[in-house]
Amino acid sequence: MEEFAQSHDLVSHTDILKKGALVAQDPDNFDDLDEEFLLTPEEREHLRNETLKKWKQPKTLYLTVIVCSIGAAVQGVSLFLISHHFKRGWWL
Repeated sequence: MEEFAQSHDLVSHTDILKKGALVAQDPDNFDDLDEEFLLTPEEREHLRNETLKKWKQPKTLYLTVIVCSIGAAVQGVSLFLISHHFKRGWWL
């Protein structure tokens, strides 16, 4: 982990990278980490929320996804209609 942190200029974040790597190895048992890599109560709460409250996101994120989806659908319909219209040779 230290080599990775040094090569990517993340030496100041080595401790949190180690914790993240240990949690990633066994995400269901993050409460059982060794004393050396003890998670703070705030970190434990965030990890619990990852599984218990999956859909708890900011409302602006949902709004952004909905607006972009509608825009993509409108663009797709427009492109389909335009390409279909040109195939029929309306300009002749």
